[in-house]
Amino acid sequence: MDSERKADSLQDIIAALSQGSKEAFDSLYGRFVGKVHNFILRVSGEADLSKDITQEVFIRLWLKREGMDPTRSIESWLYVCARNLFLNELRSRRQGDAFAEGLKRTDLLQDNGTLDLVNYRSAERTIAGIVREMPPQRQKVFVLSRLYGLPAAEIARQMGISERTVENQLYQARKQISSMLNNNS
Repeated sequence: MDSERKADSLQDIIAALSQGSKEAFDSLYGRFVGKVHNFILRVSGEADLSKDITQEVFIRLWLKREGMDPTRSIESWLYVCARNLFLNELRSRRQGDAFAEGLKRTDLLQDNGTLDLVNYRSAERTIAGIVREMPPQRQKVFVLSRLYGLPAAEIARQMGISERTVENQLYQARKQISSMLNNNS
């Protein structure tokens, strides 16, 4: 009987949330923030990341409140959202790491081979940050071209876009990197 009352109560809270109730949001936040945080902390091992993702989960809950279905498990929704945000973070980090590794194999930052290690790593981080800020399609085209050395035709085939679009995205990427580097110097 208590579990039925709890479920009904949770459904009522979700229904109120979908109507924009801040009290309902606060109630859900109080009930689940620790669970979501601990879940991410267990899978990531990083306290700051866990805090950031937990915050983002509840921001998304508020933004998507109108579409919440009171008959569906809010706890499952929160965990799936947290998991997806964590996986997105991992992908982003891997892409950044892959880009940094790729820079070591390119001549993008070489200055007659005399660029000292400190400046090289600083430039590497700066460019990796610029690439992470690019729109997703441009970022993917740039990484496939510069890191994996794929020709425009192959990138176009893999991504299902025209070769001209690939060339345009590469041009825009180079322009964006150049502009950001010039602004930072």
